[in-house]
Parts: sequence; structure tokens; C-alpha cells
Amino acid sequence: MRTEKLTVSRGDTAAWDLPFGPGHDPEEVAGRAALTARYLVDVRSGGIGALAAENGWVHRHAMQPDRSQFSLWGPGIDPESIAMVAERIEPSPSRALLEELKAAQLAHAGARRYSNVEDILYGLHVAGWGHRGCVHSLGDAETLAAIGVTDFRDYLAECVKGLSYSCFAGDTLVGGGQAYEKEFGATWRGGVEFVRTTATRFTVAVAVPFSADEADEVTLAVISEALGTMTPGRILARLRERRGIAYSGGAIYRREHGRPVLMATASTLAEHVGACAAELVALTRGVGDISEAEWRTAARRVQVKARAALEDPFAAVSERRRASAGQPTLAEMSTRAVATAERLAATPPRPAGGLARAVIGAVDDRMERELESAW
Repeated sequence: MRTEKLTVSRGDTAAWDLPFGPGHDPEEVAGRAALTARYLVDVRSGGIGALAAENGWVHRHAMQPDRSQFSLWGPGIDPESIAMVAERIEPSPSRALLEELKAAQLAHAGARRYSNVEDILYGLHVAGWGHRGCVHSLGDAETLAAIGVTDFRDYLAECVKGLSYSCFAGDTLVGGGQAYEKEFGATWRGGVEFVRTTATRFTVAVAVPFSADEADEVTLAVISEALGTMTPGRILARLRERRGIAYSGGAIYRREHGRPVLMATASTLAEHVGACAAELVALTRGVGDISEAEWRTAARRVQVKARAALEDPFAAVSERRRASAGQPTLAEMSTRAVATAERLAATPPRPAGGLARAVIGAVDDRMERELESAW
């Protein structure tokens, strides 16, 4: 048998950051930021998507509430072509193309409805911030129809002016202007929201905000791992293993309107909704009861996930983005996790606002009245 040695190039990476995201969309044109990103990665825009297609480079897009992030990876990326991408973008897409992209986005939004993640985020957003209307990042039929061709072209021009880039060719960094975070001016209120769907499986969710001075990303990452994310933690130990009232659940954290927010969820049946809600409230309020051993385990999980993410081909530009945005890099998260866990064991952070609670599923009037009175 003959064998041959295959040498794989590490590849170069490039990134563009757009300082506009779904959090900036007015409610009446929700989905506009996502539609703009869809246009920019379409080969017919002449920009990012076309450049990737012409050269066979892998591209990735990520949407944050306050920004849109585009990345390329491949061998032999030319920094000059990266710097000139804004000049390649067609500034006046046709009405036909825009309608085609709207239809594709609406279909994407419909497919995502089979996952209740958008409903969870929507319910907690309304409960926490009091914003009603369409806050789904992809919009809906009404909000997408409200985006006219002229308005879209004007918005696209503003976006292109704000587009910044960075490129790692080998070990050399070119560019480096990064997206900034706009202030939203929202005030957390806490509250209750019921998202009525046809699902017979219910999701209970709670969220609590923290002060950015007390809880940075490393802190929330360690707390989330202690409660449980993709790995078992306090939520599943108490709700599934001890009480048998939920069959999945976990914690995540996000930055919303400039503030760190911790969220916890559980999937359950109708008869256990109230009990699950009470447990999640107790767990998110009771992080001070977590033992030193649990904090140490959570710190190790943060380290493992951070180190695994550093193996990603796009890690170099991701680290650059984090540093430019004032966020801890993955390397820093791995380094600081243990010390953060020790601090949390001694002094856990205090919530900076009341709890937001949401129930997603086939909620009827009786359940809504009972839960509102209990909460």
C-alpha cells in the first residue's frame, strides 16, 4: 500500500465588522440588518460573498445585537483585495433581487420557528425590557414588506461607510478598525411574558441583569457553567435528577443593550410549569449557595471550551474582535477562569434588576392567571 504525506496550509483569515445589528432595527422594519447581511454575502452584491466564491475561500457570518460580523478563511488571502471590498459592493440592488432576498429570509425565519430559541429570546426581551412588537432578528412578513428599495439602498450606503476590516496574512495583521457598540438607551424593568404557541412542550425561562462592573464575560461564563450549559450543572441536577419535573435545561449569557444578562431555561410539561419556574428563580437568585468544588468544576469547563475555540480557523480574527470591543479574549478567559471562580466562591455578584420570566407554549388563560398570581 502506498502512502503519501499531505501538508495542509494553516490558511489566512480576514474579517469585516459592520457596526449595525438587529438591536438597532426600528420595530416597523425589524429584519433590516439581517437582510443587509444577506445581501452582502450574496454573490450578486459583488462584495464579500463574491470575493469568497471567486477564490474558493470559506466564509462565515455571525449576527450580534449591535453588529454584523463577516469572516473569510483560506490560503493566500490578499490583504489588498480585503481592503478594497467596500468598493466592489453594488450600491443599488434591484427591486427583484431585494424581493428574492426577502423571500429567502422569510423562509429562514419560518424554519427557525420550529426551534423555540427565538421565542425564548423574544419572551425574555419583552419581559425584561418592555419592548413589544417584532424583535425577531429576521423580521416577519409585515416588517420585511415595509423595507422599501430606496430606504434599503440608503441604509446599505450607511452600512458600507461603517464597514471596517482586518486581515491576518500569515503572522501579519493588516487593517484593524473594528465595530463599535452603539448605546440603546433601554431600561430594564423585569416582568412576566407569555408567548403562546401550539407546542405542548413548554419552556420556562428567567433572566436577570448584572452590572458590567460586577460581572464581566468571564464571570458570567463561570456562573453559566455552574448552572449548566451543554454539560450537567445545578439546573438539571435539581429539576431533572432530583425532582423529575424537566427533561432539559441550561444557562446562557448575553450582552443586551450594553448590559450583561444571565438566562436560565427548562423544558417541561404543562403540569410542571409552575414548579420549574420557582426552581429557576431560586437557582438564578441563589448562586451564592454554589460550593467551591462546583465553582472549580465550572472554571475547568470554561477553560476547556476557550481552548477548544482557539483551535478554530477563525480564532485569530475572533480574538482581535474581542480585544477591540473591550471583551476578554478566549486566552484571557482561560487564564482568568480559576481566579474568577475563587472570587465567586467568596463574593458572588448581586443582580442589578428584577427577574424577567417567560413561558413559551400552549398557554391558556387559566395557566396565565395562576402563574401571574404566583409570581
